[in-house]
Amino acid sequence: SSALEAEALRLFIGSKETLLIRNPYLIRRGFLGAMIEAAGRGVSVRCVTADEHNDSLVHLGITRSWYPLLHEAGVAIREHLHHFSHTKALTVDGRRTLLGSFNYNNRSSVLDFECGIIIEDESFAQEVERRLYDDDVARGVADPKTGDLEAQHLALIAPSLVTFELWGTFL
Repeated sequence: SSALEAEALRLFIGSKETLLIRNPYLIRRGFLGAMIEAAGRGVSVRCVTADEHNDSLVHLGITRSWYPLLHEAGVAIREHLHHFSHTKALTVDGRRTLLGSFNYNNRSSVLDFECGIIIEDESFAQEVERRLYDDDVARGVADPKTGDLEAQHLALIAPSLVTFELWGTFL
């Protein structure tokens, strides 16, 4: 889904005020770089991803390996607690929403046939933000401990990174 990837990146790069990303598979370097760049421009970047309930421990390890860089750049990262959410949503500047099946990983960008829709409606975007971020925070979304990442997750991250280098196109 290279067209969908290009459109999502265009939204990341064009953001001026806010980005809210909710996706359990956050490993594609272009998107992570775009999040860091947006935060560097002063965009409020919030990201909600999966905790240990992620259905792919490889994705979990790779995603968590980026937390220190994202946190240092000013990206607010949250993890779901006690459940797995397969939601893929992006809101930009409280006005645009991208919903669909697209993951921010290599497999969705290169192999899978993904779909998505962009909705240009301020009230819809704000409702998506309320439901997918604010309501989740009230129900149990945690701020991961980015400072202790290496000590806490080294056993998970190292094999994940090796796996990513060997099988990255398929993840």
